[in-house]
Amino acid sequence: MARTSRGNRGKGKRRLNPKPKIRTAKPVLKSKLICVGNRKYVAEITLLTPGNRHSNKTCTTRKVFRKTFCCQGMEKATNVMLPAFAMEVNPCIWEREHDAKVVAEMKAVAPDVRATIERRTSSKLVMDVTVVNKEDATQVEVFLECILENQVVEIIYLHGATPLQAGGMFEKLLHVLQKPTVWSINLGELNFSAPQLRALQTALAQSNVTHMFYECMNGSQLKADLSNAVRENRRKHSLWKYSDDDDAHNDIVRNVVKNWFNPSRHTCNIGHL
Repeated sequence: MARTSRGNRGKGKRRLNPKPKIRTAKPVLKSKLICVGNRKYVAEITLLTPGNRHSNKTCTTRKVFRKTFCCQGMEKATNVMLPAFAMEVNPCIWEREHDAKVVAEMKAVAPDVRATIERRTSSKLVMDVTVVNKEDATQVEVFLECILENQVVEIIYLHGATPLQAGGMFEKLLHVLQKPTVWSINLGELNFSAPQLRALQTALAQSNVTHMFYECMNGSQLKADLSNAVRENRRKHSLWKYSDDDDAHNDIVRNVVKNWFNPSRHTCNIGHL
């Protein structure tokens, strides 16, 4: 609604303000990379303020930042060094633009990734991240979305999906753990921070996960804490046990591997046909 000003106070009338508030777009970062020698590059980041609807200019240059660095190959310079410099110039703008780029990329590739996951996944009860490129953040995020939408998934393999170590993706992982049907999860080849591990332990205690694997590089106490959390969960349900009259379920339990302790090794399951 346009701003108004008081006119003819005695009569209480209002009229449109002749100078309404002008809303401008958010500032953006424009980057450029120049190769100036053998493994030597110049990165240039320009901070731009977009023009408003009452200006003839489309944008205004506020400041230009330059940095020279050495790097092995143009690909690394473009995908690693240049984004790092942009984040150093203005973290807030970089994060906003990065998040928008990730969302756009996800919308573009999501249909193809979903089709690949569906084609390569033989059972909805078991989801393995190896059906996608587990080092690609967009594909891993789509994979997590598919898990969250899956109402029957029980076994999840996420080993080597390093994008899960990032903040936003880790939060989605915690939501995955809270799915009531999930009872086995593999998190091998990942290295979470100390705060993330504390959050992981809390989430496990609140979940139905009874079997898991994580490479505890931070000491045996961490493994003991995580193991105790999943061991206590075995009192919550019996999905990890063989059934006397459900062969399909027994096949799932029998094929669960890559945990600290596989369900087929439990005393109650040993010798079950």
